[in-house]
Amino acid sequence: MGEKCTVVKIDDKDLSRGVGGLGSLWVKRYIVPENQSFLAGYCKYDPGDKLSDYTYWYDEVMYILDGELKLEIFYVPYLEKEEVVLGKGEMIYIPKSTRISHECHGNKACKIVYFAVPAIAGVKVSE
Repeated sequence: MGEKCTVVKIDDKDLSRGVGGLGSLWVKRYIVPENQSFLAGYCKYDPGDKLSDYTYWYDEVMYILDGELKLEIFYVPYLEKEEVVLGKGEMIYIPKSTRISHECHGNKACKIVYFAVPAIAGVKVSE
């Protein structure tokens, strides 16, 4: 018998700081299927929170639920740079090997849902 559908409720009370080497960001991994084909989670950046020079070794999609997120994007071979500010209702696809610095933009927390493909080997739903 295969896996069953997973339903979760996103709640700030579930978040932990610094999960998976993500510095001071609030993170919760909600869904990781048994085959680890992807992971889905929720992240909150408080005003002033930053994650610098993070290199994605996987493809990721981020969807902004609330607030604004400033991204400084460096594409392989990291010579080309782009800056973008994403707001509520916007989505971004981040290809594997992209390096990005993230920062909460403004004085309101930024909340995102993310989907990473594939999941990190051995990663589980965060407690």
